[in-house]
Amino acid sequence: PYIIHLVDWFEYGNLYYLVLERARGPVRDLVKSVGPYSSARVVEVGRQLLYGMHFIHSQRVIHRDLQIDNILHVGTGDYVALKISDFGISRQFGFGEGPYAYTNIGRAYEVAPELKQGGYTTVRSDLYQVGLVLYFLHTGLMAVGPPDGPVHDAVSSGVAEQRATALGSPLGRVLATMLAVDDRRRFPDALKAWYELRECVEPGLWVAEKRP
Repeated sequence: PYIIHLVDWFEYGNLYYLVLERARGPVRDLVKSVGPYSSARVVEVGRQLLYGMHFIHSQRVIHRDLQIDNILHVGTGDYVALKISDFGISRQFGFGEGPYAYTNIGRAYEVAPELKQGGYTTVRSDLYQVGLVLYFLHTGLMAVGPPDGPVHDAVSSGVAEQRATALGSPLGRVLATMLAVDDRRRFPDALKAWYELRECVEPGLWVAEKRP
């Protein structure tokens, strides 16, 4: 339910068309309209994203382009559900190259550090990008961007991890782990990230929003 639904596809005039479920827009616009999310709401939408990522990874796919313009939302008011979209640079893994994808592509400041440092991505790279999205939803700010310098230096510096740590909250601690510059220090998978994220608020608070 947290991945954009493909309704149909067809070819016409030498072009391919995809008919997708209708969404209201990206989370970038959502934050502009309602402001930063509380910790409880971040935990709820984090559940949605990590649930979606767990399914994607179970299909041996690395998304590789999770960012605030590729995660859409449906619903209004107190009910908002997120939808993971745009699998244009995703890669299926595990066929002769292990759980890695090596294509050096992605939005400049929103790629994982290991892509810049080692030229590879894994499921933990997707978790890094989820961390960037949740940080933005919580603060209304990018965890790393052009003001932090050239892309390679900024992404590799660990400034995203430092900013999450500086939040000084349980949520900040979990986000800092997701945004660790060394991928070996991140959560090993989406489920482990969720188990830690749900402890950031009192039991029951994160389920206040309806599920689609």
